[in-house]
This record gives sequence, C-alpha cells and structure tokens, in this order.
Amino acid sequence: MTTEFSQRRLNMVNAQLATNGIHSEALIESYKTLPRESFVDEQHRAFVCMDEDISLGNGRWLLEPMIEAKMIQEAVRGAGARALFLGASNLPAAAMLSQFLKAITLVESDAAIASAARVRLADAGITNVAVAEGSYTQGFERDAPYDVIFVPGAVAAIAPALTAQLAVGGSLVCVLRENTRAQGRIVVARKDHDGAMTLTPMADASTPYLPGFEPAVEFVF
Repeated sequence: MTTEFSQRRLNMVNAQLATNGIHSEALIESYKTLPRESFVDEQHRAFVCMDEDISLGNGRWLLEPMIEAKMIQEAVRGAGARALFLGASNLPAAAMLSQFLKAITLVESDAAIASAARVRLADAGITNVAVAEGSYTQGFERDAPYDVIFVPGAVAAIAPALTAQLAVGGSLVCVLRENTRAQGRIVVARKDHDGAMTLTPMADASTPYLPGFEPAVEFVF
C-alpha cells in the first residue's frame, strides 16, 4: 500500500505540479515524500492525489493538489517564523507547510475534526503545528501577529479580524471569489507599514468557499 501511494504521489507531481508552475525543488521533493494520505479519513485516502477538489461533507473540501501547491509556493516565499492556518479539513496542506515554517497555529471550528487532526499530526511526528479550536473568520489572536496566514479555500472577502492579526510585511494567501458568478483567483495580500493591504493576483482557481467566508445571499427579483 505504501508503494501504491508513493507511485500516486509521483504521478501527481509529474502530471499536475511540475507542469503547472510549481518550480520550487524543495516543494516538489516534499510532495513526492510527504504521505498526504495519512492526514485524511480512510475513505478519502484514495482520492488525495486526484486533480480536483474532494468533498468531505458538511461543506468542507480538500483542495486539489495543483491549487494547494501554488498557494503553498507563495506562502513559503520569504516566509517568516509563524503562520496561521484555517481548517483541519486541509490537513495535508498544513503538514506540507510545516516542512517549511517554524510554527503553525491551526484553527479548527469542529471539536471532533480538531481532535483527529492532533492525533494525525502526532502520529506523523509533526510537532510544530498546534491545533486550536475557534472560528475561522476570527483567526486566533493569542498567537498573533503572524508572518503568514493561509486560507485553504475561497473567500468572498478577506475578514478584517485576519488582517489585524497579520504582521507588517506579512502575507495572507487565499482564493478570492467575491460572488458565486465570479472567477476565483489565488491572491497574495501583503500588509504595508501603514496597515493597508496590497493584493497581488497569482492564478485562476475555481475553489469552493471555506465555511464562514461565503458571499452574502443574493436576492433576484
């Protein structure tokens, strides 16, 4: 089974990542070796290398590897020591980030998912990811400021509570999709010295919304 998953990861890297703008050799090697299948429920392990978002139920999704890798490549570019990560449903991405960052606070709103994430991280020997329970949109103020905030999903708008927890010079990486009719795009939002946010679009991404970040309900008459 280990050999089977190793081959799936290699195929994923060769077919999805190396041909689509993932040029960091260190990141490529990590994608080849990190057992992403170990960070999801057993019924989802066969799908973690597929080139599409995977529904996990209850409005939660696992990012497709290409979009995940593009976001991570931006998140670790000149990254500092501390990061905030929203949502344990995308634990494979958090595990990947842990290979490049010193400390990560992972916020999860569901107690059962948070508990399972702690077990999986411990089993993998990952000690620099701390799982805290809380609201995605409110972040985790106690450990702020963060050099990187990683939002593994689409947002209609960047929550003010998150930008307040971002260090000056820090970066927030997400998929910005203002409404359901808009094309989503990976953006890097950097915090200037005056507190203003500068957004840089990186690539298109049709990514599901992270719970709590959906657009307001639109009424059509």
